[in-house]
Amino acid sequence: MYLAEPTEYRDVGGRLVTSYSAGTESTRVELLSRESMGSIGWRFRQSRLTLLWFQSGISEMHLKVDGKIVDSSISMMSNLALIPSFTNIEGDFKVEKHCSYAAIFLDPKWVRQRIDYDFDEPLLAFGHQHIHRSLLELCGEVQREDSLYELFVEGWSLQTLALLSRMITIPTTMNRPIGGLAESKFIRVCKYIIEDLSQPFTIDDLSRVAGVSARHFSRAFQARSGQTPFRYIMGLRIEQAKRMLATTERSVTDVAMECGFSHAQHFANSFRVATGITPSAYRKSFLL
Repeated sequence: MYLAEPTEYRDVGGRLVTSYSAGTESTRVELLSRESMGSIGWRFRQSRLTLLWFQSGISEMHLKVDGKIVDSSISMMSNLALIPSFTNIEGDFKVEKHCSYAAIFLDPKWVRQRIDYDFDEPLLAFGHQHIHRSLLELCGEVQREDSLYELFVEGWSLQTLALLSRMITIPTTMNRPIGGLAESKFIRVCKYIIEDLSQPFTIDDLSRVAGVSARHFSRAFQARSGQTPFRYIMGLRIEQAKRMLATTERSVTDVAMECGFSHAQHFANSFRVATGITPSAYRKSFLL
C-alpha cells in the first residue's frame, strides 16, 4: 500500500541538550543546542518560512535541497539560512561536540499580508550584519517573554522580512561603494580574519593575503566595505563577543582574549562604546 509522504517533517540527529521556544500568532522562535560527534543528520520540510541562525559549533553543510546538492562552509559571515515553505531538505552538518542554533518560523499567510514578495528560493549560508544584531536581541527577548514580547517579535519579523527582501531583490552592487578591492580578494581577506579573530592583524599581513601593496590596501578595502580595515575587524570582534556572551559560559576575560582584545579593560571599553553597556550587563540581559 502506497503511503503519501508527510506534509511536514523535521528529523534532527544528535542529542538535544537544551530547548527553549516561544511563539506568537505569526512567529515561533526556538533556541536549541545539541551534542554530537562529528556530524548531525537532518531531514526538514515545514509549512512555514524558516530562518535558521547557526550560532556556534557548526562548520559545514552537505545537503540535498529539492534534489539539488548544496555543499557549503559556515562561518560568522555565512551562518544564516532562509528556507521557503515546503522545501525538502536532507543531509548533514559537520559539527563540534556541542553546537547551538536558533530557528524562527514565520506564518506564510501573515508574511504575504505584509510584504509584496514571495520567498520561494532557498538562501543558504549567507550573512547579514543587521540581521545578526537583531537576532541577538530577539534571543534575549525570547528568554524574557514579558508583556511586550509579542509587540517586539512582530516588529522584529517585519524588519527582518524587509531586510531579506531588499537583500534578495536589489543587486549587491547597489548596497556598497563601487570600486575598491576586487570581490574575490575582499572575500579572501575576510575569511582570513574570521578564521582566528584572536590574532593581531597588520596592514602588511592583510595586504599580503589580498595580494596587493600595503599602500593600496587600506584605501581599496575601505572603498569596498565602507569601513577602514581595523574598524571592520573591530565590528567582527564585537559581534563574536556578543555571540559568546549570549551562548557560552566562558568568562569575560576568556571572551576578550578569544576575540582578539589585548586585555579585559580594552574589551570592556570597546564593547561599551559599541553597545552602550558592559559585557557583563549584556550577558545578564540573556539570563533574565
